[in-house]
Amino acid sequence: MSFVQTYILSAAVGQERQIEDVMRRLAIAVRALSGCENIAIFRDEKTLGRYVFMERFTDSTAHRESAAHVPKTLLSELMGLLAGKPEILPLTTMNEALGL
Repeated sequence: MSFVQTYILSAAVGQERQIEDVMRRLAIAVRALSGCENIAIFRDEKTLGRYVFMERFTDSTAHRESAAHVPKTLLSELMGLLAGKPEILPLTTMNEALGL
């Protein structure tokens, strides 16, 4: 059963282009980690500077174990571009359980 970690991010004013670059580099790094199935980045159509960064892993254990291998310099750079703390939503896929 897949595990999805979703981060809702709000860029500090004027930092949209920089945050998009950091998210791109972070996505490349995370995609290479063991257990990562996919990365998706979304831009909010209604709110300037608001983004959703989604990581899909084989399971929550793989996600937890991968955390030690995420480049801390990229995370630090990302945090410095945000207007506040990201909202984090850990999600478990229910499609299989629902027969979809």
